[in-house]
Amino acid sequence: MIKHLLKINLIILLVGSILTNCNLFKKNDDNNDDALLGLFLLSQAGSCGILEGEITQDRTISGECILKGTVFVKNNATLTVLPGTVVKGEAGSSLFILPGSKIIAEGTATNPIVFTSSKPEGERKSGDWGGIVIIGKAPISNESTSPTTEGTDPQTYGTDNIVNDNSGKLKYVRIEFAGNEVAPGDELNGLSLYSVGSGTTIEYAQIHFGLDDAIEIFGGRVNPSYLLLTGIADDDVDVDMGYNGTIKNVLAYRYTSANGVTFSSDPRAFELDGADSDQSGAIANGSTRGASNITIENFTMIGYSNVSMGVARECAQVTLTNGSIVDLSSTTLDTSDTSPCSNPTNNVTGSASNDARNTRVTTDWNSSNPTQPPVFVNANIEAFPGGTDWTQGWTIWRNN
Repeated sequence: MIKHLLKINLIILLVGSILTNCNLFKKNDDNNDDALLGLFLLSQAGSCGILEGEITQDRTISGECILKGTVFVKNNATLTVLPGTVVKGEAGSSLFILPGSKIIAEGTATNPIVFTSSKPEGERKSGDWGGIVIIGKAPISNESTSPTTEGTDPQTYGTDNIVNDNSGKLKYVRIEFAGNEVAPGDELNGLSLYSVGSGTTIEYAQIHFGLDDAIEIFGGRVNPSYLLLTGIADDDVDVDMGYNGTIKNVLAYRYTSANGVTFSSDPRAFELDGADSDQSGAIANGSTRGASNITIENFTMIGYSNVSMGVARECAQVTLTNGSIVDLSSTTLDTSDTSPCSNPTNNVTGSASNDARNTRVTTDWNSSNPTQPPVFVNANIEAFPGGTDWTQGWTIWRNN
């Protein structure tokens, strides 16, 4: 009798553990289906099923997941992704975290969380899937109408004014081979942040082989740090719509077109926009809304001659601190486009040094040894505070 009870309890514990950490996401929850799913997954070691539709209750996932279509986390639900989880996005898929909801994806340096293509290793390429979109409740620039996100199902953002809004945490996370084009001129990025507040944590994040921008920030107050941006086809860092915050410890490393990158017509290290209308006065007055006020510190942008340092425009105020530009076609931000500002002068403070490649890179990445990372001159990499290479162990360098 005791042995029989122990067996029953063990089965209950196994089913409960799988239901907690490895869920099949569907638009409609059904307890009976969940129970049957748990029993089925007992024989599916390492698999957490399919993510699709709407996630309206708190969920925790681990193992390996397949992302299908546009997945929405909504209704104040929290999606928790455990260390070591691999989410594989099918063509046309993307993950949206809607206002009030959160994603808690906190990996470790030895056990990162990976969002990647569903294609087999060796066949992956930029734009295989959509990427991650987080929408918060922090302010954007003063706009007469509420803007909408990019993507197959555009979402309104910027209607709230909660500066310290918290959309969760991304830590030791890789986002690979994302950025598919939804329509001409409408591409998703590796990581898109809309109205994301300062209560959100984004650090130790790699965006790798994105077809559009690596990270694009639309308004909000989030302060990302420890960003590794590799093999990007368009802009490394793109900012718009009244973002006010600090982006620091950024290392960008470009691959050539011979190594699988299809570059945009104007790839840039930085595209720093302020607002669609003249809001230069709002910044000086300390308003919670207004054109972008961007600080970028501790950055090393390593590229090739087809990539420029970028632009600062649309009333954006930019402060650059401790940065280096290596092998880019231009070494200063282009501020020649002054529209729509009535007072566009002195909108960039500080500059980046222009340095030879061999002062920052000892050995470049090579396709003949694709898993081997470049060897950097750590003491000279501005993105490595104190000379410590924080990219070791959890990052990816292969190009497919």
